[in-house]
Amino acid sequence: MKYILFIKEYRIIKKMTQYELAKKCRINQSYISQLESNHPRAKSPTLRTMFRIAKALDICPHILVQYNFKCDHDCFTNCDKKT
Repeated sequence: MKYILFIKEYRIIKKMTQYELAKKCRINQSYISQLESNHPRAKSPTLRTMFRIAKALDICPHILVQYNFKCDHDCFTNCDKKT
């Protein structure tokens, strides 16, 4: 099943650099870069990593991953930010 990660989009909304996000998540900046560019050699992030990224971006983890292009949720206003 294909999925899309929206790390870059939310990082830009939050006005963070890759370095700032990586430091806040305690993961490597090059790994953030690989995830954002959907690099073929990038390992899929673990749930723990996804939760770290979401927490650093102050968003809910489920909105970082989208399995199709349509989203039926207004995630910014309806999500209860308990990450």
